[in-house]
Amino acid sequence: PTVTTDTATSITDISVTLRGTINHNGDTASGSFCISRSNSNLDVPGVLDSCLQQVAATVSGNASSANITGLTFATTYFYQASATNSMGTAYGIIKSFVTAAGAPIVTTTDPTGVVQPNATMNGTVNAGGANTTVSFCYISAGSAPTLAANGSIPGCTSVTATPSTVSSTAGNVTVS
Repeated sequence: PTVTTDTATSITDISVTLRGTINHNGDTASGSFCISRSNSNLDVPGVLDSCLQQVAATVSGNASSANITGLTFATTYFYQASATNSMGTAYGIIKSFVTAAGAPIVTTTDPTGVVQPNATMNGTVNAGGANTTVSFCYISAGSAPTLAANGSIPGCTSVTATPSTVSSTAGNVTVS
């Protein structure tokens, strides 16, 4: 067979649809995709050395596709289509895509330096692949927080954190 690696579609922060085109050359072929975080192809030139996932493709006529989930946000992945029939295995070119940014991951930790009427609020932020503005929200002691339909906390006092912005590639950053 011959195979072409087509452009990835439906890219989100954790999933993608990979596509390829197979010319069966007179003998029905099965298709698959290799997906990797490395584009190394030293073992066999033109063939990805390692696969995070080797996924069987759905083949309909000459079109092949596979839906991949469980990816990491804001990450470059490399992929390659392949097709196999009784005449052997063929590989498409290696292509890449970048998953979309995800929602920030925030962990609030215990306050420090608590001396009435002051305290330092603390936490960590992983920006999720997009520049993120960071602030803390607090309410008076004895008040029970409620969450409004729009996601805000009525009566909340917002305080800008330090740093106030976390870079998209910073990983986990401690804020206060």
